[in-house]
Amino acid sequence: MIRRQFAPRCQKALKVHFVISEFVQGANLNQLWCLDLGCGDGEIARYLANSLRKVIALDYLFAPIHQAHERSRVSALAFLQADGVRLPFPDNSFDVIVCTQVYEHLTQAENLPEEVWRVLKPGGLCFFSGPNKLWPIEPHYGLPFLHWLPPKVASLYLHIFGEKGQFEIRPLTYWRLRCLWRRFRIYDCTVLLFSRPEQFGIPLPLRRRFLKNVLVSFSRVFFFLVPNINWILLKPDDE
Repeated sequence: MIRRQFAPRCQKALKVHFVISEFVQGANLNQLWCLDLGCGDGEIARYLANSLRKVIALDYLFAPIHQAHERSRVSALAFLQADGVRLPFPDNSFDVIVCTQVYEHLTQAENLPEEVWRVLKPGGLCFFSGPNKLWPIEPHYGLPFLHWLPPKVASLYLHIFGEKGQFEIRPLTYWRLRCLWRRFRIYDCTVLLFSRPEQFGIPLPLRRRFLKNVLVSFSRVFFFLVPNINWILLKPDDE
């Protein structure tokens, strides 16, 4: 059986909230409008809606949006089905955008930064998270080197392990991602997250000082090899 490598959504929600709180210290969270772009089951959006003024949770697929809406009883949260690269919002609509594990599923990832830039207010920020192609383990399926293979070979690799369909994940390297988001000011949160794992529910072993120091040192030196990119993307308010 294939094992997925992503952290639980509840843990991601804690991580996203922690990072956003660190970067908007001069603003009141309860006054901010947020877009959760590619919200999936809505777990992150539901958590953020307890602190922010309004959270719009958007996904391309109807089923997860419908199910998330049925489970939600939070007045500050609304769900919407729409295309993430053709957002149905006017310019400068949101103070915060959350974009986690989205870009690698898009056929034209280059359109995503343009839409995020368009609907984000000047001075606003986007929490961006996604897989790094240089990491050898493909996180959606937990298989080594899967994402380094040509698509047809990768699909055959999946079939060997009992997975149906085609491999359609398109991760990019650290440097390609920096190029993709080049209009923004990029702040790498990796060291911050590794140095304070207790803030977002990382299991006990990672809280040991030695291991934590190893991870922090690794992420400082080999920042381009970390398995998952975690950035704050700031839209300058002088644009």
